[in-house]
Amino acid sequence: MTVVNETTLEIGGKQTIDVSRLDQLATQEKETLAGQFAVPVGVVDNVLKSFAKQAPTDASEVAGKLRVTVIDYKYLLEKWNQYLPPTGKEEVKNAALLALRGGDIGKAWKMYIALPRPEPPAGFRIAG
Repeated sequence: MTVVNETTLEIGGKQTIDVSRLDQLATQEKETLAGQFAVPVGVVDNVLKSFAKQAPTDASEVAGKLRVTVIDYKYLLEKWNQYLPPTGKEEVKNAALLALRGGDIGKAWKMYIALPRPEPPAGFRIAG
């Protein structure tokens, strides 16, 4: 991802985005962008919607938000795929993976943080 100027991003040499019209990106443009980052379209769509509420100041801000979102998505996807829920608690993992596919990174983070952590080992003694 390269910041060409204050209003233009170049993604992978294949796509140019005018950040002043993020709310006007066509479905195909969103799909191409998602493909460039290997994330679901929902992830890209949610990032773009977040800018609709507050216009970005420049292309570097959009690039930074995209980078963080893609990194968070991939990290959480790996962690949730590795997670082995206790018997009867599979719905938590499934709901988190669904949230990720839909682009709701915040919900997936909250669910990940709320997971119960294992108790530290006890009963060890140090032999000298």
